[in-house]
Amino acid sequence: MDKNELLAYIEENSDILTKFYDKAFAYQTAKNDDRPAARRWNERRVERATEDMLATFSANIYDKLNGALKGKSEEKWLEYIESYEILDQLSEAVIELEFE
Repeated sequence: MDKNELLAYIEENSDILTKFYDKAFAYQTAKNDDRPAARRWNERRVERATEDMLATFSANIYDKLNGALKGKSEEKWLEYIESYEILDQLSEAVIELEFE
């Protein structure tokens, strides 16, 4: 399974990425609000920073799973994800996540 296939599976079967994006956007917005007025970013720059955070989060998920499943079939990936309740674990991690 490649990264795009994994992300598509996650999007179809959970709201983890949306929840992460929402938390990251709130963090980036608060961080931006704390900047002096002359140094504040426009909304598009805040969105790009949020998208970068989501890309890093997504890459980390893939890299960790790929380390355990490299070269395995898509069926093995799905079995692993389901048997170890990866989506539930990620969901709980995102709920507890706090940016500093």
